[in-house]
Amino acid sequence: MPLPHGEIGNRGEFEVPGPARRLLIGTWNIGGGVLDVSHRKGAPAQLGYHIDRLMRARPEILCLQESHTFRDGRAGQAQEIAQALGADWFRTWPLSESHLAPDADLSLAVLSRWPLSAPRTVTFPNPGLTTTGPDGDHWRILDKGYMVVEADLADTTLRIANAHCFPLHYFGTTAAAPRFASLWNRLAEDLLTLARSGPTLVTVDLNHQPVEDLLGSLFESGVYTSAAHGSPTTPKGSQQDYILYTGADLRLVETVVIPTRADHHYVQALFELTGATPSATGQAKESR
Repeated sequence: MPLPHGEIGNRGEFEVPGPARRLLIGTWNIGGGVLDVSHRKGAPAQLGYHIDRLMRARPEILCLQESHTFRDGRAGQAQEIAQALGADWFRTWPLSESHLAPDADLSLAVLSRWPLSAPRTVTFPNPGLTTTGPDGDHWRILDKGYMVVEADLADTTLRIANAHCFPLHYFGTTAAAPRFASLWNRLAEDLLTLARSGPTLVTVDLNHQPVEDLLGSLFESGVYTSAAHGSPTTPKGSQQDYILYTGADLRLVETVVIPTRADHHYVQALFELTGATPSATGQAKESR
C-alpha cells in the first residue's frame, strides 16, 4: 500500500544509522522521469534510468525537484527511488499539477538514511505569466516554492531546504527583474535564519545564473558558500542547479556534476561536518 504524501517512508523496525561525520548529498530535477525533452506532454516516464544512475552515485541524502506524485494512490516517484536506494525516510510535497502527465503533481522531495522531520513549506507568489511554447501549446507558469526539513544525524541536526524556482526566462522576463526582488529577499532571509540554528544545506533549481544575482546577501554575509560554482548543470551549458552550505559547519570535500540524458544533470557534493548541534528529533527507531 503506498504511503500518503509526506509520510515517513520506512520499511519496519530498524536501527537508525549512527552519527555522521561525512555526508554525500545529491540534487536532481528529474522532470517527472521524462528524458530528453522534459516539456513534451504525454512522453513516457523512464524512471529506471534515473534510479540506475542514483544507484551508482549512492547519495545519503537526496533532494528531488519535479518528482511525480499520483492522485490515484500509486506510489510516487520519490517513494520508488527511496526504496531502490534503501533510504528509509522520505518527505514529499506536491507543489503543482504536472505539465507532463494529467494524473500527476510535480513535487519536491527529500530522501534520507536518517530520520526527517515533517516539512515546512513555502509557496512563492505566482506572477500568473503565460506564453506560447515551441509546439504552439499554451503555457502558464506553475506554482513554485521550497520545503524545509530537519535530518536527525544522531548528534547533529542538519537543516535542509529544497527549492524549485520559476523558469521566468521562458516567459519573456528574468528572475533578476525588480518586480521579483521581494521574493528573493524573503527566501534569503529565511535561509539566513535557518543558518543561525546550525548546519544547513540548500538545494535549488534556481532557473537562473549566476546565483549571486538573486541571493547575493547569502554570500556577502559569508554565511553560505556555493558548491559546484560555475559548473554547467544542464545539457545547454547553463548552471541552474545549486548546492549551498553553511561554511562554518560544513567543509566541502568534493563536488561532482554527472551529465545525464535528462534536461538537468545530477549534482552531488561530499561534506565533512566540522561541528555538532543537539539533535532535534531525538528518536532512535521508527516503525510503521
